[in-house]
Amino acid sequence: MKVQAIGVIRMSGIGKESKKPYDFAQLLYLRPLEPTAKETFQLAGYGYEVAKLDMELAAVSKFSRVVFPAHLELETIQEPGRSGIRVLVSGFKAEKAAA
Repeated sequence: MKVQAIGVIRMSGIGKESKKPYDFAQLLYLRPLEPTAKETFQLAGYGYEVAKLDMELAAVSKFSRVVFPAHLELETIQEPGRSGIRVLVSGFKAEKAAA
């Protein structure tokens, strides 16, 4: 999967309501805006919107030398999730990376 990546984030802490710990990472990328028209909702615009993909926690450090924004070919894995198969970013092949 090729994307225009704009950043990587990792968040961890304790849930306010659940009081359970969380720790996750996401890759932020640009995707073309898709106008939508439904009976009760409309979305119009031009350009791109920010989308997120879940990442393996171990993959975060692999992105430390990337100069963002960057065109990346993502490497992914699949794992079982609560709602079926979940795709996680596990690495990348870069067109642009820091020397």
